[in-house]
Amino acid sequence: MSSRPGTASVRWMLAVLCLMSAFALAACGDDEESTAAGDGQLSGTVDFWWWGEEEAPGLEKWVKDTAKAFEQANPDVKINLVEQSNSNLVQSSQSAQAAQKGPDIQFYWPVGWFQEDMFNGALEPLDDLLGEEEIDHFLPAARDYATWKGATYAAPMYSIGNPWVYRKDLFRKAGLAPEKPPTTFDELLAAGKKLKAAGFTPIAAGMKDQFYADWPWMFFQACGVENADEWFDAFLGKRSLEEPEFRQTWDKIKQTQDAGMYADNLFDLTLYEGFDELLNGKAAIATPVAPTVVAWERQLGSDKLGAFLTPCQDESPLAAKYPNAWHYVAIPTFAEQKEEAAEFIKFMQAPKQTAALYRDAGAELGNDRGSPKPDGEASRQILDWGRNDSYIALYYSSPPTVDEWIWPNVSKLLQGDMTPAEAAQVSEETNGRWLERNKRIADNFGEWQGQVTESSR
Repeated sequence: MSSRPGTASVRWMLAVLCLMSAFALAACGDDEESTAAGDGQLSGTVDFWWWGEEEAPGLEKWVKDTAKAFEQANPDVKINLVEQSNSNLVQSSQSAQAAQKGPDIQFYWPVGWFQEDMFNGALEPLDDLLGEEEIDHFLPAARDYATWKGATYAAPMYSIGNPWVYRKDLFRKAGLAPEKPPTTFDELLAAGKKLKAAGFTPIAAGMKDQFYADWPWMFFQACGVENADEWFDAFLGKRSLEEPEFRQTWDKIKQTQDAGMYADNLFDLTLYEGFDELLNGKAAIATPVAPTVVAWERQLGSDKLGAFLTPCQDESPLAAKYPNAWHYVAIPTFAEQKEEAAEFIKFMQAPKQTAALYRDAGAELGNDRGSPKPDGEASRQILDWGRNDSYIALYYSSPPTVDEWIWPNVSKLLQGDMTPAEAAQVSEETNGRWLERNKRIADNFGEWQGQVTESSR
């Protein structure tokens, strides 16, 4: 989930503009300069750059209510909330790192941008700031993901597990068994054929902003490997990305396009506009993150939505597991209000706030303090998968280079401008260039590998 403008100069201009915008918003909060008092009392302004309302409707309410409650409990502290967009979250953060000035709390997607900041020492270790007792409440896989050389660098926000969901009512209208979603790729194509004949778009998607490209790759790559270690071996250069286990991903993406699984206006819709085609009854299957599923179930009713795992479960044991991940919050090393920021992070993780997040936004924090009450079968199913049979999705443990070939490859395949063999070749060549230029970062990924792949075995 990263954005890549076309040239270095454009990226730099965007970064500067994003940083200026973020600083301007931050300035609207509290002009006074203050730090924690010498006697340990909390004081000052904590700038929190956050994101997430689009995929977790209700998150904005939760963030604002949580900040207000914290300020009431700590009257000398102001939480200055600066909402980020899809297009500026990464650029604003990278500009702040370059300037060594910006937020006290940074919201992170679980992608190569976060991993590089962690590996490069750009984040403050949380072990002393939060305390071991607090960190012990993080779910083990969520903590492992944010741990490097024995220190924990981020606190998990909400789960963004990726189920496949479907409209049972549309399945029924297409002559499909509403309680039997596809489990194999052939069954997926067969279901798509019936749905298309009944006048429905089989898979809800939007490629206008390119973000959706990560989704089909993330799912179908799991069909070719038995565990995440095999994927690590490939992008770390121990195997070739042109091997059948990795080329099959591109084969499946092309087959879905050839079968007419997507809408004719696929490239006119953004990621979330595409997903909303399911909510609007135009499409039957979608792959949004978990909080979106909860929101949809609350809108449609518990009888209309079902969930299933990646439909290639006859090809790989990994496909029969739930691909999971969490967003994170971290404290940059340049933060001026580290103690106050840490206390607010602890406050967000408290039992009352954990329960409120699921109530307000259908989102499950990555700690052991919650007992969410799901609204229907789909919500109940993804909660169970997330807790009992999940792994860190392959995309979220990948280096930032993957989008340099995932995005153009998927785009060209879906437009009929590339073959699977060409996609595999581009992947191997692009990844090879990254390995040559980034040996230290690649070595860091290799060292980090074991702690994030265990759940996939």
